Amino acid sequence: EDSVCSDELWVPQLGIAQKLQPFATTVIEIPPTAAGSYSMTCQMGMMSGALLVGDGGGGAPSLLPVLGALAIAGILLALWRTQPRPAACGSDARSDASTSGAQRQTPGTTVLGLAPEELVVVAALLVAAVIAGLALGGAIGS
Repeated sequence: EDSVCSDELWVPQLGIAQKLQPFATTVIEIPPTAAGSYSMTCQMGMMSGALLVGDGGGGAPSLLPVLGALAIAGILLALWRTQPRPAACGSDARSDASTSGAQRQTPGTTVLGLAPEELVVVAALLVAAVIAGLALGGAIGS
């Protein structure tokens, strides 16, 4: 702010040369511009930067998040389907009497119908999906 260099901002490719007020905010109108990188400098070229203009995200959306969500839903469904279910109301008393106590399933501690081991697997898969999404997010968009 104290340097003469900070008195003006230039974007030569766009024909912008804007005077700047010290210690103030200046709004600069940028004309409709093609996507790309444009250099910004002070009037002496000693301070520089880049103005990055995107294409507005008009490209086709990525199917990766949808496929990831479907995979996670499939895993959760498979885990849910393997859970033992309580006997239906009105079940035959003879079948219950003929089953020994050792063969009966005793309900254990579950959360959302999942055993602790299954919760660990689901949590690990969700963490892996988030990490993969973050890692691939930049690569897919560029």
